[in-house]
Amino acid sequence: MEYAQKFPNAKKRILCLSDGEDTKSRQRVHDISIKLMQHNILFDSFCLAEEDDEDLQTLSYLTDGYKLQSSTMEQATAICELEPVLYQVERPELVLPKAALCHINHPWNRFYGTKRYIDVNYVSKDVFPKRKEHPGLSGIVCRT
Repeated sequence: MEYAQKFPNAKKRILCLSDGEDTKSRQRVHDISIKLMQHNILFDSFCLAEEDDEDLQTLSYLTDGYKLQSSTMEQATAICELEPVLYQVERPELVLPKAALCHINHPWNRFYGTKRYIDVNYVSKDVFPKRKEHPGLSGIVCRT
């Protein structure tokens, strides 16, 4: 609680490392998505499976989290050390599709209507998430 008082503007985040298998869930994922959004909690998912887990990806997408896929624990560890993953302020702003902004009172429709818009971030040593563009470096530069 001291941390929350010291940093009142800090955004809460959940890092989920998963094999992609849902074995014992008691909560419905579309209900969880609404709770995370209501409490402004970012959900990053790191799937260590061959197949994509669309529910985890959708949950991440709706909360402005990363949906990362890796085939080994070493890759997942390397991903976690990237600046855009470590520092939320380094991430570009996400613009949710209209489907994600509709059906607020119908979590199931909202959640499953958003699935088709999701892109998974595949990461390697050469491919990694973008950083937010520095405002002083954007635009046209004129030299005289």
